[in-house]
Amino acid sequence: MKALILPSGLFFCSSLKACQLSKNLICRACSLHLCPRLKLKAMRNLRILLVEDDAISRKIYSKMLGNWGYEVHYANDGYLALQMVEDQHYDLLLTDNQLPFMNGTDLIKKAKILRPDIGVMLLTGDDISQKFAGQYTVLQKPVMPSFLKFQIETTISNLTLKQTA
Repeated sequence: MKALILPSGLFFCSSLKACQLSKNLICRACSLHLCPRLKLKAMRNLRILLVEDDAISRKIYSKMLGNWGYEVHYANDGYLALQMVEDQHYDLLLTDNQLPFMNGTDLIKKAKILRPDIGVMLLTGDDISQKFAGQYTVLQKPVMPSFLKFQIETTISNLTLKQTA
């Protein structure tokens, strides 16, 4: 996909088509929906479950996500996170891969069984992105904040598209 994020935050892609609902633009290559109405709906009151065992990283990610307007809940291991997914609704599961008791990939599999509509993203210091290509978003640590925000918005926009289709 040939895409460019301009300093203004606008997204430009060479393979755009018009949305049937709003006549706004959709990227054919990545299905990112550029419709402001759907984007606003998708981003409003977004609940993120952050799963990170490192206290400093958890605090940094929580603060950053909170500053972006997301409602952030967190867990420090996979079992606690799985219990939280079972008990509450989350729009996005953002998890580290190396966790105590259950790794992030196993957590994602089990969370998707409990909540098939939850968005998932894996943060990892390992080079496993090829292993899970196409299944879900894998971000290599360290991740640039602007890229993380873009990937969250893309993941949620794609979920919104699937739910409205």
